[in-house]
Amino acid sequence: MKLGYDRDTWEKEGFKEPIVYDQHTLCSIRLSGSSGSGKTISLLYSMYHLEPCILFFYDFKGDFKELQGCRNYKSGDDVVKALEDYYEEFQKARRHEYVQERQNILVIDEYAALVSFLDKKSGERIKTIVQTFLMLGRGVQKGFGTWICSQRADSSLFPGGARENFMIIQHMGRSTPEDWRMNFPGIERPDMDYGTSQGIVWADGYSPRNILIPHITNIDRLISGVKDHLNGIW
Repeated sequence: MKLGYDRDTWEKEGFKEPIVYDQHTLCSIRLSGSSGSGKTISLLYSMYHLEPCILFFYDFKGDFKELQGCRNYKSGDDVVKALEDYYEEFQKARRHEYVQERQNILVIDEYAALVSFLDKKSGERIKTIVQTFLMLGRGVQKGFGTWICSQRADSSLFPGGARENFMIIQHMGRSTPEDWRMNFPGIERPDMDYGTSQGIVWADGYSPRNILIPHITNIDRLISGVKDHLNGIW
């Protein structure tokens, strides 16, 4: 899967070097970034450039209205039931009650808003479900990857060490010292500015890289491709 381009290579050499990772071994991503950072375009870009899989997109706030009507898209209150149903299918796959044809990738947008909206018991239930996906998903048949998107990487959203199971961490735009510590503990914060569609990505087993999401001249094409993927068309 391609997440974007190496910003340093572009600025120093004028060459677009793709940032590409194996979506099967590095299947779970945490994507954060404040409003206006380019997080939305980054997310669409990454989903567009996935290798064939079964893609699900749960959009609690309903910000991605262009995707409404897609087979594997859910928004609003429907997200809670969809997560329970997805969890049941995940457990069936663990028990080998069916043969998984392709890797599953589940994208949950505005995860913090979803958990905060629910009552305490329901919120804890959702966090437990997501924790299970993160801790066990890669080893189930062809794999169950989980992408969590939110403005901030609040550690309280990932109990029981679940946050340690993200294989890729990407932050778009500027980050506060607190954001940096939560996202990239033990990594020195670079002395550089990050504007819109610029950020940093760290993948397990790799060095951190400054990432650049290219300017999208045809957003309709990008959205159409994501819609196809959510409908099982590759």
